[in-house]
Amino acid sequence: MPLSVLQECEVAQPYSESEALKPDRDAASGESVVVYTDDREAEETKTPRILLGTLLGLLLGLCLHILAQGLAGLEKMARRVGLDRRRWSAKDKVVVITGASSGIGTSLARTYAAEGAKLSLVARRRADLERVCEECMALGASSAQAVVADISTEEGWAAVRGAVPAAVDLLVLNAGIAMGAPFVSLCEQNQAMGTMKRLMDVNYIGSVGVLNACMGSMRRAEGGVRLLVVSSVVGLVEGVPWRTGYAASKFALKGFFNTLRVELGISEPVPPTVTLAYPGAVNTPVNNARLGTGDGAVDLDLTKKSMSPDRCAAIMVAAHAVGRRDVFYSIDGTLAGAIKTRLLRHLAFFFPAGSDRVLARAMRVGEMSSKKPARRQLMAVLRGAGRLVIAGQRWASDEVADVSGRLSERVSGRFSERVSGCFSISSSRGRRGSGGEPLPRARSGLALTSDAVAEAFDEARE
Repeated sequence: MPLSVLQECEVAQPYSESEALKPDRDAASGESVVVYTDDREAEETKTPRILLGTLLGLLLGLCLHILAQGLAGLEKMARRVGLDRRRWSAKDKVVVITGASSGIGTSLARTYAAEGAKLSLVARRRADLERVCEECMALGASSAQAVVADISTEEGWAAVRGAVPAAVDLLVLNAGIAMGAPFVSLCEQNQAMGTMKRLMDVNYIGSVGVLNACMGSMRRAEGGVRLLVVSSVVGLVEGVPWRTGYAASKFALKGFFNTLRVELGISEPVPPTVTLAYPGAVNTPVNNARLGTGDGAVDLDLTKKSMSPDRCAAIMVAAHAVGRRDVFYSIDGTLAGAIKTRLLRHLAFFFPAGSDRVLARAMRVGEMSSKKPARRQLMAVLRGAGRLVIAGQRWASDEVADVSGRLSERVSGRFSERVSGCFSISSSRGRRGSGGEPLPRARSGLALTSDAVAEAFDEARE
């Protein structure tokens, strides 16, 4: 063995039995030489590199996490500052509120009165309306005007148009009536169509009529068109029983004002602010004066599982002040009800048929009367949601398998047809045509085949 080879092999420590002898050939002499390589040394060199790479990866991930958290904090701070700067103040602004003689409307009037607004309160009952105006003046309102009108009639719309100032900064559409009876029982009592018409006239047509009366004044306001529409959780979650006409009127409000928001965003120089609020169970007189209270009516006890009207009004006023598009509430004023509202909303979107079954099981007669613990109600909804998710996953996997199988059969069939057509010309070697001319040889046939195969692959990929 040449001495130079041994001198080049620097030995740091004695070799063990794990050392490998790897033969090699000397380029100058052509003799076979043996080069000693230490596998243990290679492993010892490889291990620190792996540890170093892992450490660097963890360090990089930590740095990225800290950077992301810092950016999120800065964004949150900037958003807070931006919202504070854009927060709309009702001080010395003209605010028109419908349905202000009781319930949420009265609480809204008090809230805006505390901010120093100029109020125009619309309702049918003069005595209650004047009482609310006095309370608002005592709370600090710049002015409080009582407008007695029935918003479901053209006379009421004319009264509103004549009473509002030249510029209206905010219109709050709160007036509405409710119902609490199955549609079948209303049909048996011959009250179905009268109840449905009354609900649509007050909740939907009445709101649009007041908007029509105030639209000119609202467009003249400096801040553009501002609307706060009080809908209901029944107009958000589909399929709540015993509310057929009420749900129809609230879904009509949602569709109308969501479309109006886009239209005003196109036509108006100042972007509009349209906020839709979806309160759940609120302890107001509207539930005691609801339609359909005869035989078959559902008794609603909202003394325990409900939200106070003052709390409900404060939430939607604060949301509108910062330009919120939608305000979602708990279905019954509790934390469990808030979870149920969001679950049912998403279930109705992804699994509409399953959502119907969940509502039919969870919303039994007396379910809102606090006789059934909230925990049991929530667990019933969660179990139904879990079953729907599992069923949806199974259905999706079956559909994907079926579609992929049909697609592979179709693609493979088309590809085999094209390839067989491409290679059919190569079988004509040595033959002649009908006129005696020689058919293309194999070389030309192979050239044609490669082009056609490439084309077939492109079609299969598409």
